Amino acid sequence: MNFKRNDVQEYIEFKCGCADITKWDSYKQKLRELNLSVNDIADIRPKIEYDAVSYWLKAIHSFTQALEGISAGYSAWSIVKLYYSVFYCLRGELLSNSYLLIRNGSLFCLNLNTETQFSEFRLGKLRGDHQLTIGYYSTIVKDGAISDLVSSNQIDDNSPYMWMLKQRERVNYQMQVFPDPRIDRLLDKTHKAIIQNKIDALFNHIDSSINSDGVYLFDKDYSMISIPYYKLQVLLKHIQRFSIDLSFITGELEHIISVLQRLSISDETIERLVYKNEG
Repeated sequence: MNFKRNDVQEYIEFKCGCADITKWDSYKQKLRELNLSVNDIADIRPKIEYDAVSYWLKAIHSFTQALEGISAGYSAWSIVKLYYSVFYCLRGELLSNSYLLIRNGSLFCLNLNTETQFSEFRLGKLRGDHQLTIGYYSTIVKDGAISDLVSSNQIDDNSPYMWMLKQRERVNYQMQVFPDPRIDRLLDKTHKAIIQNKIDALFNHIDSSINSDGVYLFDKDYSMISIPYYKLQVLLKHIQRFSIDLSFITGELEHIISVLQRLSISDETIERLVYKNEG
């Protein structure tokens, strides 16, 4: 895949007349005034699909790399990757439901099904792309536009997504040194399942929980692994609706599958996580 900004972001920058990305922050007023036409909306629809697939690919890559890291005893950086897997899933799920998020200093949002102009999203003291994305997603869920099992409960009096963000920040900013090769307490049971070749059984338990009370999503012994595992399945179901030929990422998909197989993860579980391209 090409290393570039998202298609939707680039399209909106172009519509605002910005030819130099280094000057994008001076186009905020143009962004506020932009009114998407019927043709613009038609042009954006396929870009949404490709961007959502891109987020899913980033999410499954991050998840797979985290599992590899846990297996090798690198739990600190694996926590960061598991958080990013969830963050990418949220962005992809929003896109799949026609919610556009455009970065320009802060986040500008639009529901393509009902709106033609962007508005700047603000919520309390939330700042930065990650906090605002979680806040916006949580707002959409609260309004009933998206249903989300993860949002139905809390972890340590935080939304599970904010809790995961705090774990990423704990690793990035609060650890003087990484604990590796000692396993972080939040990944201890996952590490044991991997080294005992029982990670597939753990995923099956998580699936059973999701279909009943969802307790594995909110149990801190499992939340770091169960939340991204669940959200990857949610996003995959969305992008499977798209008629996109994914042969351009065949190599990436084969690599992901091979890594999961090396970790003794069954084909049935892999099928719940990885796009089976029919193109």
